[in-house]
Amino acid sequence: MMHSKHISESEENLFARFCIKRLPEKGWSRRIRQIVLSSNDCRTREMAISPSKFLRTIGRRGKGGFREDLGIYLRSTWEANYARYLDVLLKAREIRSWEYEAETFEFNGIKRGNRFYTPDFKVVNWDGSIEYHEVKGWMDPRSATKLKRMAHFYPGIKIVLIDQKQMLSIRRTAGNLIPKWEKGIKHS
Repeated sequence: MMHSKHISESEENLFARFCIKRLPEKGWSRRIRQIVLSSNDCRTREMAISPSKFLRTIGRRGKGGFREDLGIYLRSTWEANYARYLDVLLKAREIRSWEYEAETFEFNGIKRGNRFYTPDFKVVNWDGSIEYHEVKGWMDPRSATKLKRMAHFYPGIKIVLIDQKQMLSIRRTAGNLIPKWEKGIKHS
């Protein structure tokens, strides 16, 4: 068994993905350490440093990774399923196109906190209008701040929030019809 003071080369490479040098000594059980080291999903610095925040995310957010059927990397199961739903809308000619994390908006003049925002999906409608769709199962304070700043700095840009209620509705109506739909959203 390897002790926390003796970190192998492969572990250091994994730590680099988490934007930290090494896991904190306190608060990390062996199981959590294994989850962090085996995860392909790059967590934010806050989640990687704080065991309690990391614990709250386990099981709530689907696994990020490359989706062969979509041909892109997505950060969560919900985002992957919503991308599949957008593909259905595209094939039905309800929308012209969609892109994943296509643009990042900067909040000029902000010195601290959230200075950038990247919506999950850019959706182009047939009339040429553009909407940005944000998939959120839970609205954390950081995400709420980004959306407020987006409304303040870019009032002409339409943001559509896809929350748990809407995702459940999509799953009920179309989830069984969409190929490769990933399970993980429970009915409430």
